[in-house]
Amino acid sequence: MATLKDIAKATGFSVITVSRVINSPHLVKEKTRKIIEAEIARQNFKPNVLARALVQNRTNIIYVYIPADIDAINPFFLHVVSGIGEVLGEKGFSLLLKRSWYEGEDCDGCIFMGLSAEDEAKVFELSKTKPVCVFGYVEGVSSVDVDNYQGLYLMTSHVLSKGYRTLTYLGIDDYRRFILQRKKGFSDAVMSQKDKITVKYLAAKNNENDAYKVVGQSLKQGDTPEVIVCATDDMAIGAIRAIKEKGLEVPRDIAVTGFDGLGTQEVAHPRLTTIHQPIYEAGKALAHRIIALIENKNELPVNHAFIETTIIHRESI
Repeated sequence: MATLKDIAKATGFSVITVSRVINSPHLVKEKTRKIIEAEIARQNFKPNVLARALVQNRTNIIYVYIPADIDAINPFFLHVVSGIGEVLGEKGFSLLLKRSWYEGEDCDGCIFMGLSAEDEAKVFELSKTKPVCVFGYVEGVSSVDVDNYQGLYLMTSHVLSKGYRTLTYLGIDDYRRFILQRKKGFSDAVMSQKDKITVKYLAAKNNENDAYKVVGQSLKQGDTPEVIVCATDDMAIGAIRAIKEKGLEVPRDIAVTGFDGLGTQEVAHPRLTTIHQPIYEAGKALAHRIIALIENKNELPVNHAFIETTIIHRESI
C-alpha cells in the first residue's frame, strides 16, 4: 500500500507538501497540486481517515437534524439523508442523525432542515461559531433549498393553461418557510387571472388522512372545484380518496395535482401529476457545502443555492 513517502519520492516534493495537498489543497499552487494528485491517483493512494482527522483536530462527524414530526419512513427523509450520506461517505465523514435539537454534540459541522421561525434564530446564532448549512433558508446562513415558490407557480400556471377556472388550493396547516413559499407561488400565479377565475383556500395537516377529511367536508358543503392544487403528494392522495368517495372521478369531474415527486405519485390512482423536487441532489449539495465550510474554517461567504423543480405529467389532470 502506497504511503505519503512513496508519493513524495515519485513527485520530488516533500512529504509536507503531499500532506498539504491532501488536507489543505487550497494552500498549494495549482501546478504542484495537479502533479501530486495525478500521482496519488496512479498509485491508488488512500489517506488514513482517522489519522488525518487527528492531525486536523477534527471528528469527521456531521450532525444532521431532522425534526421529530417528520416521519422516519417519509420519502423526503429517505432521499435527503441518502444524498447527504453518499457524499459524506465518499469524503471520509460520518453522519450523526438526530431527531432532537443540537446540544453541543462533538462534531465538525451541522446540517439542519424543517426549521420553524424559532429554530432559524437559533441556527443563525450557532453559525457564528460553527460550520452550519441549512436545507431551506435562513438569512445569514449558507443554505440549499428546492425552489418551492417556483414549483407551485409552475404547476398553477400549467393548470390555468389547461382552461381550469374554479380552483381550490389545499395547503399545509403550518407556518414554516417552505409552506408559505408554496402558497405564495399559487397565489401569485392566480393573481394574473384573478378576474376570470374563482379560488378557494383549504388547509390540512401534511398527511393523507387529514387531507381526506378536509376535502371531504368541503365537498359535502357543495364546493366542487374543477381542480384541487395540493401542497404535497400525500395530501393529493387524500384528496383523491375524498373525491372518489363522493362518487366523482379524477380527472373527469375534479382534477388533482401534487408536489414532491418522490415516488408516491406513481401509486395513486389515477397516477398523480405533480412537481418533482430533486431532494437527493439537494442532500448531496448540502454535504458538499458543509464540507467546504469545514475545510475553509467557516470563512467562506454565505451562499444560498436554489434547485429548480419540474412537472411530472401523469393522468390526474
